[in-house]
Amino acid sequence: MERYPTKIPGYYGTPENLAQHLSRLRYDVNLAINRQLVLEYRKQAASDEKAGRPKLARELRAYANLLEKNVEQMEKIFKICKDKPGMKDEI
Repeated sequence: MERYPTKIPGYYGTPENLAQHLSRLRYDVNLAINRQLVLEYRKQAASDEKAGRPKLARELRAYANLLEKNVEQMEKIFKICKDKPGMKDEI
């Protein structure tokens, strides 16, 4: 596996297609993905800090913090939608 891949193994769509697919996921699934991304970027930041790349680490942490704010907003959206008819049966 490449260290810095430009494609997701097994996924043959464009970045635009991927964004469309992700945006169509149920909000709780989208939340789980984004929560994990926050953790992954924080791990990368810690690794870069340890490797002597403080500027990169700082920017990754800032990005993770912004993404976390987006997660908080998506949580509000999910709370509104989770009580929709038919949604309770799916959760």
